[in-house]
Amino acid sequence: MTHPPWRVAIVDDDRAYTEMVSDVLAEEGFEVLSFRNSADARRLLPAARPDLVILDLWLEHPGSGLALATWLYEEPATRSIPLVICSGDTAQLRSNTRTTSLGTYTTLHKPFDLDELLDAVRRMLPSAPLLSGASY
Repeated sequence: MTHPPWRVAIVDDDRAYTEMVSDVLAEEGFEVLSFRNSADARRLLPAARPDLVILDLWLEHPGSGLALATWLYEEPATRSIPLVICSGDTAQLRSNTRTTSLGTYTTLHKPFDLDELLDAVRRMLPSAPLLSGASY
């Protein structure tokens, strides 16, 4: 039995970043959903049931991404979804993710190259095939 297209949700308020990551993931065969704020993500992610969420730690204000990550872990419908948590603030990324129960996650420091992102996706979704094998 084959898995339907793997679904990845991106939650980030940076439009250019979201479009770039969406394009690369779509090239790799993923179905991509994007959310610009935590309110939309909270409202729509439980029903969307993505296989992975790529989440900016700092959305509308400091801590909003971490609050969303915590909520995703506490919400029964989204608890098992792995996260790739991203931030340009290394200290915030390390300290906040270390002190919070978030389930299965990995972190990426922005800016990252797209190969690093794809490596993180492979770690979180080891059985999801990446189609192009391209290097970015």
